[in-house]
Amino acid sequence: MGRGSDQLMIQFLHILTLGVLGHGFPSSELLFVVVLLFFCRGFLLPGQPSSKSQELTFSHPVRNAVLTSLFLPLRAGLFIMGREDIEFQTSDHVTLRGWFYTPDNHTGEKLPAVVLAHGFSALKEMDLNTFAEEFTSKLPIAALVYDNRGFGDSDHKEGEPRYEIVPALQISDYSDAITYVSQRPEVNPDKIAIWGSSYSGGHVLYVGAVDRRVKAVLSQAPLVSGWDNFNRLVRPDFAVGFNAMFAAGT
Repeated sequence: MGRGSDQLMIQFLHILTLGVLGHGFPSSELLFVVVLLFFCRGFLLPGQPSSKSQELTFSHPVRNAVLTSLFLPLRAGLFIMGREDIEFQTSDHVTLRGWFYTPDNHTGEKLPAVVLAHGFSALKEMDLNTFAEEFTSKLPIAALVYDNRGFGDSDHKEGEPRYEIVPALQISDYSDAITYVSQRPEVNPDKIAIWGSSYSGGHVLYVGAVDRRVKAVLSQAPLVSGWDNFNRLVRPDFAVGFNAMFAAGT
């Protein structure tokens, strides 16, 4: 390929990468188009075969652009095979959004499923994807990950503030997530697990005790007593001032 062709292809690849990162095109379809384009050009844009070897080669700038266009979106989590953007309604009509994962080698049988959410204010991008990918890559299991109401991609209740944390509502939303995932055709509704960490680690202990659909609970470093934690973290002589702040809502 000539220098002008190389530069045009590099510009195209950079624009494509920015488009993927900025707009979140359908990942599997776009990856297929990109790979197909490269192979149609002759196995990753080959140059002239060497006189000493019949191996295909291609220029370093184009190679670097190819790698950037493929692996930067992969690192950003946009090209995830077996991951689907989902949304579902809670019992009080709030739309929660997240991701549904299945193993890459899933052949259609009904799978056990694990529901994962953060507690407090963390978002699904804060390593819930890592846990879900680990589960689905090592086990024949599906995984549902979602943002809590009022955070990330999820909606909040109309007329109520965004970024408000109400433990009882986060707990209730776990059960609504179980309802949603149980109704998916890929999932065996009799084999549902729930996962939580820290604040949500306490949530899943409660949900597992009251929701009979839950067959397994994974609780990581759970918060089981906010009052005890408060007293461990706050000096006794500061506690009175903190309690006054809480009572005043400041």
